[in-house]
Amino acid sequence: MRNFAMIIQYDGTNYSGWQIQPNSITVQQKIEKALFKIFNQTVKIIGSGRTDSGVHANGQVANFRIDSDIKLTLDQLHKALNHNLPQDIRINKVVEVDYDFHSRFSAKFREYKYYLSTKQNVFNRKYEYYCKYPMNIDLLFESAKIFQIRADFTTYSKKNPDLINPTCNIIKCEWNEIQDNRYELTIVSNHFLYGMVRSVVGAMIEISRNRLSSQKVIENIAEKNRDLNSKLSDSKGLFLHKIYFGEKYPQFN
Repeated sequence: MRNFAMIIQYDGTNYSGWQIQPNSITVQQKIEKALFKIFNQTVKIIGSGRTDSGVHANGQVANFRIDSDIKLTLDQLHKALNHNLPQDIRINKVVEVDYDFHSRFSAKFREYKYYLSTKQNVFNRKYEYYCKYPMNIDLLFESAKIFQIRADFTTYSKKNPDLINPTCNIIKCEWNEIQDNRYELTIVSNHFLYGMVRSVVGAMIEISRNRLSSQKVIENIAEKNRDLNSKLSDSKGLFLHKIYFGEKYPQFN
């Protein structure tokens, strides 16, 4: 049996997230449909992260194992996948990996980007959150430091019955101004809880609007109580940017 991994880019606007679910169109569903057309058999893929409805990806990673006699080269498989996918989903790279590689469990860190603007731009409207309210950008930038910690992030997440470990080690969380009135958050952690990045961004936006204090956020994290969660920020500003697998898998670095 052989194991293949894909680096995937997608526009999440028209999808109900990554993971297959009843009566919804998802990114995973589209890719598995393409694989069925290529191999004439059901092929299940494993994603490194389960992005929510409307969330985008620059560097999602997914793998699949298959025991058929594959006569396609990696280049041919890459082209066949993209040929059978809609234009808002692209496979950027296909590599063959060790059998024990698992897109979710082999990942060391995940990096998300979030884009926020204080000025409307018609060309970015699907890929950033426009905040129409006055914001203190200094407070926004300062608030990111609160979340660069190792902690139980139950408060700033949505309920997930499959959750095993609510503790996340966030090694980077910082905002940068990338254009006039346009800001980019980079946040990196060993893993993220369901809805966590949007919850954290929502809290930072509330701080920047003087609707929530930094001290209160620190207290809320310690409470581990979802009733204290902030309003989630808009999904369209969020991108799964990169998955880090460490030195064992240099093809993803």
